[in-house]
Amino acid sequence: MNNITPHGGRGVACDPAKDAFWRDTLAAFAGAGQDVRQFCRERGLRESAFYFWRRTIARRDGKAPPAASRKPAASKKPAPAFVPVRVQGRLPAPDSGSEPFHVELRGGRVLRLPASMPAARLAEVVHALEGLA
Repeated sequence: MNNITPHGGRGVACDPAKDAFWRDTLAAFAGAGQDVRQFCRERGLRESAFYFWRRTIARRDGKAPPAASRKPAASKKPAPAFVPVRVQGRLPAPDSGSEPFHVELRGGRVLRLPASMPAARLAEVVHALEGLA
C-alpha cells in the first residue's frame, strides 16, 4: 500500500510529506510579514502552488483561507493603507499609567504602543513600516 490516501471523500489525494511541507511553509508565511509573491520568490515556489495548497489545506481543515492575504482579483483596487475609525466615548488622558494600544499591520505584524503616542508620530511609524510614500 502506498502513502497516498483519499481525504474527506472529495477525491483529493493526500501525500503526508507534501501536506507536512506545505503546512510548514504556510506557517512560515504567516510569520514572515511578506506578500505572497515575495515569499514565494525567495523560496523558489510557484505562486499558483502556494494558493492551491493554502486552499486545499484550508478545505481539509474545514476553514476558509485568510481573506486578508487572498490573491486580489485584477479588477479590484488595493485596500487602503488607513481606514477611518470612530472612537465612541472618552479616551483616558494620556499618562504613564495608561494602557498601551495595539495596531495590526499587513502580514499579521502588531505594534504595541503607549497611549501617549501622538497621532502624527503614529502615522510616520506606520508609513515607514508599511513602505508607504
